[in-house]
Amino acid sequence: MTDQEMNANVNHPTHYTDNKTGYEVIIPKRCLCSDLADPFKYVSRRELKGVPRQDILKSVWYLRDYIAHPKIPYTCTDNKEIPELLYIITRFAECEPVPAIKSVYGAIHAIVYKYFLDKVIDTRILSSIVDSLETYAKTLPMEKAIPNKASTEMSSDFIGDLRKKTPGL
Repeated sequence: MTDQEMNANVNHPTHYTDNKTGYEVIIPKRCLCSDLADPFKYVSRRELKGVPRQDILKSVWYLRDYIAHPKIPYTCTDNKEIPELLYIITRFAECEPVPAIKSVYGAIHAIVYKYFLDKVIDTRILSSIVDSLETYAKTLPMEKAIPNKASTEMSSDFIGDLRKKTPGL
């Protein structure tokens, strides 16, 4: 391995950059609180690390921790960064073929958006989504494999769908 290849693997590893969104996973991760940033990271790179079930179950753990200990969903101190963060989360959701994962992005988006607008931490939407995510993870093999891309049919207006399901969002 050359120094240039080593630097690329250190500075921009493919498990953070190899996606259809045009954004590295670290960009939204920088602005989200850890209990939302970590599940975002794990579901985003699940196929690239080779153990998708484990990464999805890690996401479930962090999301449940967020439900148990809610906090301000983002760490950005400049509110001008929030619209860009919301746009990037939307891009990840739009490019995601697995409905259970798409719902995670949608829930994170909804939580950030609700807090940005109303300064209210609302975790109601997460419980059923976390349960669905865990159910999906259990359908995946335990060893290294690419997850089953179950039905990819989900409304392109995923945020609108989430708002319909959760009054007040």
